[in-house]
Amino acid sequence: GADEDFVLFNIYNLGGSHAPTGVWLEWIPRQGAGVWPGTELGQFIVEPMEGGIVTGTEVPDVLSITPDRCAAVPGWYSGEFYYDFSYGSVPIIGVDGPFWVLYEVEPPVLAVSTNTLDFGAAATALSVTVSNTGDSQLLWSVNALGLPNWLSVDLTNGALCPDDENTINVYVDRSVITVPGTYTFDIVVTGSNGATETISVSVVQP
Repeated sequence: GADEDFVLFNIYNLGGSHAPTGVWLEWIPRQGAGVWPGTELGQFIVEPMEGGIVTGTEVPDVLSITPDRCAAVPGWYSGEFYYDFSYGSVPIIGVDGPFWVLYEVEPPVLAVSTNTLDFGAAATALSVTVSNTGDSQLLWSVNALGLPNWLSVDLTNGALCPDDENTINVYVDRSVITVPGTYTFDIVVTGSNGATETISVSVVQP
């Protein structure tokens, strides 16, 4: 679905083992190329890819399956994996699977930490955080070409995976403001999802 960042997959040894003769369950995962009908081929990480050995019957080995939502556009995705197994010194090998991984990628969501930057009469530097609270990659940019000569930013665009954030440092050069008064400007952050956030900047020059 769209809510889980990862799922766990347990591999049990139900037949026991015999360490003196090297009999146990050995396994190693591998990804297939199948796609579930009605979905796109997805990308996901299976860990640990080096596999493992299960000697007991009570405690399983655990695989972690993590879909890569940042590399995808919104939609439904799928993939498959298998694990090859053997019994140590016993000359028996096999394969189990496919096990299907299905997940949904929802649109990105643009968010900012504040919509107001008040520099007052003395401050020259403040910051605002741009974040992606959605489920797929967000590209963002600010209207840097329209900034007045007394205002500047150190970051004008970025690319954010889900739950990532960028910090924009905003600077005021009071030396170029020669007339006392209150100065304002709206910094507009635009996301690739079509959303915008406005950050109202206010400066008092004594």
